[in-house]
Amino acid sequence: MGLYSSQANIPKTQHAGPELPVPLKTVERRRLNAKRRAEAQPGTTYSSRAGVPQVHKCSKCGQPRRRETGHSRHGREYFCSVAAGQSVEDWLREKRSGTRVEPRTDAHSCRGWCCT
Repeated sequence: MGLYSSQANIPKTQHAGPELPVPLKTVERRRLNAKRRAEAQPGTTYSSRAGVPQVHKCSKCGQPRRRETGHSRHGREYFCSVAAGQSVEDWLREKRSGTRVEPRTDAHSCRGWCCT
C-alpha cells in the first residue's frame, strides 16, 4: 500500500491526471514521420532531422557498415574485411585475445582520464 490510502484505488496502468489534448502540429508531424519511416528502404534508419534515410557507409569500401557486408567494431576501432583481406571472426579473435591497447601519445585534451 502506498503512502496515501487513495493511491490503493488507482490502477498502476492509469495516470491520475486528465487527458491532455495533443496539438494538431504534433499529430501532423507524427503522421508524416510514420509515413517516411514506412517508405524508407529496408536496412536504413530514418532520421527526421535530416529528412532522408541514413545509411552508415564504410569510408574504405563504400558499402553499408553492417555485419552482413563484412564490417565490425571493437571498442573505438572499426574493421572492414574487404579492405583488410581478413575475416571478421579472425580480427575479433585477435582483438579479444590481445592485450590492452597502447595509450594515446599524441597531444589531446583528455587531462589524463583516458591515458594515465
